[in-house]
Amino acid sequence: MCGYDIFSISVNKSFLLEKTSNETYYLKKFSQDSLKKTLLKLDPRCKKKVLLGSGIIEKLSDYSLISGRSNFGNDEKTHKLLVNPKKLFKTLNTIDVSYPKSITRITNNKYSWLKKNISSYGGTKVSNVENIDTKISDPKEYFQKFINGEVISVQFLVKQKRIIFHSICSQWNHKIKDKPFILGGLINRNTSKELEKKLFKIVKKICLSFKLKGLNSIDFILPKNNCNPQFLEINSRPGLTINLLSKIYKNNLLNIDQKYIRTKNKYATAIIYSKKDFLLKSKQKLRLLELSKRYDITELPYNKKKFLKHEPFCLIHSQSSSEHKTKQIIKELSNKVIKLM
Repeated sequence: MCGYDIFSISVNKSFLLEKTSNETYYLKKFSQDSLKKTLLKLDPRCKKKVLLGSGIIEKLSDYSLISGRSNFGNDEKTHKLLVNPKKLFKTLNTIDVSYPKSITRITNNKYSWLKKNISSYGGTKVSNVENIDTKISDPKEYFQKFINGEVISVQFLVKQKRIIFHSICSQWNHKIKDKPFILGGLINRNTSKELEKKLFKIVKKICLSFKLKGLNSIDFILPKNNCNPQFLEINSRPGLTINLLSKIYKNNLLNIDQKYIRTKNKYATAIIYSKKDFLLKSKQKLRLLELSKRYDITELPYNKKKFLKHEPFCLIHSQSSSEHKTKQIIKELSNKVIKLM
């Protein structure tokens, strides 16, 4: 893949991961200790390069796990800066990047406010503020003015101090009453040259200031009443778009000479969540194994037995010549998976 031999470590069963990797190691349950032991097993001399993905980097507190190994992604210093709201917004102010008003104490109810945690991924720690007396109890928390609009993201690679843009995607949320900001999925979108230029200019500023490296994406809110994107967050690791990017760029995803591709095809990835609390029975597990051999259903939790309501269950991928058809395929595949619950 991308000209590299891949040795992967995962909690979830994935036939696609096994197909693209030289070797795949599965953890029964994620922990710093189990990850460290597995890394030592597959790379005892610390010669391999490391790339930490979504779901791992957010939980990592001991960066000595990757010390001595070359890191394809952002370093510890960058990650610590990005999970510090005060330092993040202060830096954005110095480089003149717009973002929704963000504060640590609500003094009036003139606006609708969101309570956010900067370590959140997939909207898991974002909620509406019902009471202006609400307080924050974590230094990673803050209040942000709610802006009605479209959430879009820009995917890119930073390598050898060069920025290679990959895609612009539109996001949608799951329609869950008590968790309205949970990420449902994303799809690459058609973007005007004017908006594209604005987005790329902001991304370049951020990359230089935060010294980003590797595969990253930045989320923006595009207000309904204007075309001036406002910064929401930096996802400083490969995430939900890795599947669609791999389909568009194939082995050139990490190539610094790769040009931006404005593909006409639509590629989407969706997250399927558990509809209820349930235990995975033997028959369901066998069906899960069958589904794990598909390329369009990945990250299936083969080693897990108990599931909680609204917990991520797997990912679904689709592609076609139109957005409508691509989303229709997502819906059909979703129904197959939901029958397991």
